[in-house]
Amino acid sequence: AYGYTWLDSNDPGGPMYNWVDISTIGTEITGLADDNSVPVIDMGLSFGFYWSDYSEVTIGSNGWLGFNDFGNLRACFDDIPTEGGRADNFVAPFLTDLNFAGENNLGKAYYYHDAVNNEFIISFVDVPYYEDNADEYMGSNTFQVIFSAEDSSITFQYQDIDQENYEADQNCPSTLLIGMENTNGNIGLVSHYDVLPSDNYAVKFYYPE
Repeated sequence: AYGYTWLDSNDPGGPMYNWVDISTIGTEITGLADDNSVPVIDMGLSFGFYWSDYSEVTIGSNGWLGFNDFGNLRACFDDIPTEGGRADNFVAPFLTDLNFAGENNLGKAYYYHDAVNNEFIISFVDVPYYEDNADEYMGSNTFQVIFSAEDSSITFQYQDIDQENYEADQNCPSTLLIGMENTNGNIGLVSHYDVLPSDNYAVKFYYPE
């Protein structure tokens, strides 16, 4: 309704998949565990999202990023959009039940301000799903978000998504959402609803002209 549109790397004229490795140049995000978030992070730029500009972002363990300082998004997830839901004003590159906690869990997250290209990048690397087993995790997912201050576009990139260990929760209306929701929770846009993205794949959300 606001005017955002999206294309993926399979569409004519869509974005090219081009993974940006920030694991050696970015800042590792510490404190992510199971169903939590970290305090707001300075993006180093001003980013236009719907009708406001933001310079800080909150990062959540379940594959979401918020422009409001709310604490958590956990399963079961509200549909996008849901006015008066658990959270508003967020971006969901891979909103599902993930887990950074547990012994020998390899999951990490990084952020990086690319001043040359005027972009802010967040990468989730080797992050497993939450699983009801002894370790409380299973599998591995690597994906990232690129906020471009040049054109207010948002690009989600998927390097390696674990198809085998994903399990839909039949007790929830949705187990996986990819999209975004506005400040009031009454407008949103979804590219994937309970459908996993493929590897080496990109989705780009374009700001209205």
